[in-house]
Amino acid sequence: MALIRLSDVSYTYGAGYALQGINMAARKGELVGIIGPNGSGKSTLFKIIDGLLRPSQGVVYLAGLPLARKTRKQIAGQVAMVPQENYFLFPFSVKEVVLMGRFPHKGIFQFEGDTDLKIAQEAMELSKCDHLGDRSIHELSGGERQRVLIARALAQEPQVLLMDEPTTFLDIRFRKEFFELVSSLCSQRGLCSLVISHDIDLASMYCHRIIMLKEGRIYAEGSPTEVVTSENIGEVFGCPVLVDKNPVTQTPRVNII
Repeated sequence: MALIRLSDVSYTYGAGYALQGINMAARKGELVGIIGPNGSGKSTLFKIIDGLLRPSQGVVYLAGLPLARKTRKQIAGQVAMVPQENYFLFPFSVKEVVLMGRFPHKGIFQFEGDTDLKIAQEAMELSKCDHLGDRSIHELSGGERQRVLIARALAQEPQVLLMDEPTTFLDIRFRKEFFELVSSLCSQRGLCSLVISHDIDLASMYCHRIIMLKEGRIYAEGSPTEVVTSENIGEVFGCPVLVDKNPVTQTPRVNII
């Protein structure tokens, strides 16, 4: 059974469609890449899956039940999102930020216990930010802050992980390590992960499937080899490219020409 399923979902901003007629699903243990140019509806799609926006039409299902029937806290207990940006008004420590991910599992006025601290520590270790635990979130670089946000999401212990361009501020080493981490969480822990990425080469290398959006619609969906082609990239992104195979991984590689 699909953990996430969208049935004929559309969303309008004013008079225009941001998303139209979206039918898609993602299963346990699957890593799905979402690609497309700016303005194609990728972030809107994630906000709908996370319950932050309600579709103008259609239904979103989470673990077989309509998302609209769930409370915000119930959704947060199953779905975690690593946003494109996150601003903190107060100088929380890294450990405090990661512990915020435990909120869906706590009662009102309930403080964090040993189990919460252990889960937060493990999440920081997985995201390679455990050495930053006592630092203020305001003191970190963009890449360091992004790893903290990934750790906070992992601390939620979600079934579904949504990541909106999570490697934007990471250098090439940590981009690769990030995809390796998420790939291992999918295969070893059964996490269902969807990632918006402009790094099409890395998405092709690690994702089981790719969904390509154009103007709020699904233009192509399938394996990386099926979706990441010179014709599709040229049509959707409006940029001539040559797509060949990475000589080591044999996955699609995009070359601008």
